[in-house]
Amino acid sequence: MADIKPINKVKVSDEVLNQLKQNILTGKFKPNEKLPPEGQLCELFQVSRISIRTALHKLEAIGLIETINGEGTFVRGFDPGNLMLPLLRHVQITRQDILDLLAYREAVEVLGCRLAAENGSKEQTQALENIYYEMEKAAYAGDTDNFTQYDIAFHHQIADMSANPFIIRTLQIIDDFFQAHLQRMNQSISLIYSLDSHRALTDAMKQHHPDKAASILSDSIQASISTVSQWSEQPANAAKAQTADNMLAT
Repeated sequence: MADIKPINKVKVSDEVLNQLKQNILTGKFKPNEKLPPEGQLCELFQVSRISIRTALHKLEAIGLIETINGEGTFVRGFDPGNLMLPLLRHVQITRQDILDLLAYREAVEVLGCRLAAENGSKEQTQALENIYYEMEKAAYAGDTDNFTQYDIAFHHQIADMSANPFIIRTLQIIDDFFQAHLQRMNQSISLIYSLDSHRALTDAMKQHHPDKAASILSDSIQASISTVSQWSEQPANAAKAQTADNMLAT
């Protein structure tokens, strides 16, 4: 039987990840076994759905599980060739790192955004809007950490809506780096201001306007590149002191 305990620590998605990974590696969840659905995992761990989804995305990125559309999520089993350790959770991310990732986002994520507007179902766009509402709550509460978690989920949802497995997989692989990047940017901007671009992007997705959606994200990334280019190389916490009123950190 799987060994699952309620989560009591702050970074609940990491704790969910660690418990699920341990259950897979010790054989309590066996290869090809279907994992419980998200709702049941929420009840077992006593955490939110967003924490479950974040943990599942990371397990898929390191090759321990796979999601089959219409069937569920299944254990792939332990393969040392596929196992990727988290990359940058505790590593200082530099200005150049962020600029490099923004260039990647301009090349790949904008395409994914366009595909998502074309391919996203009504259910998927509603899920995206629900994530936006959670971002809104966190922004007005001044909760940067929670805002960042939902910001990450927002972009994962768009990737999933693209229905392109390479875009989905790539975002999963760089998830830790992506999180570090968003965390630093969200620490240095007004969260309320950031909501505008997320709201506009959500609306473009709901209206199935691929050109508009791609343009919103591209403009946001270009604004971010302009702002980050003016940063000095300094620790992330020091970036809070900088003004970034003209930056849209989508």
